[in-house]
Amino acid sequence: PAPLQTIKEYYIPLGHAALATENFSWGDTGVETTLDLGNYPGVKEVTFEATLYAPAGHVEARLYNVSDSNVYTESTIIGTTQEPKFYRSGNVILPSGNKTYRVQMRTSLHVVAQMDNARIKIVVK
Repeated sequence: PAPLQTIKEYYIPLGHAALATENFSWGDTGVETTLDLGNYPGVKEVTFEATLYAPAGHVEARLYNVSDSNVYTESTIIGTTQEPKFYRSGNVILPSGNKTYRVQMRTSLHVVAQMDNARIKIVVK
């Protein structure tokens, strides 16, 4: 029989942020990490995960590459509840090399939304 492939998961913790934005515009949270995807050979998938909630309206969060000034729209997660709920993005294609990634948030109404336990999940095969 063929050998079983081992899949490993790595979690890069990002933390917590609270933010209210005007006119549904993106704002920097100050939550960031520096990461080199080259340190994870055999990357199969990268996702952005966090718990989001807002007292009214909805909140969005995404990854922004500070080093290259790139937005990763595929990393966007949308929180639509007043109670904390966990969300996971689709697969995000990140470049190799040492890059700084920051979480950006925006709110549909001018209320303070919360992001808890934000992290980048890296799956390697």
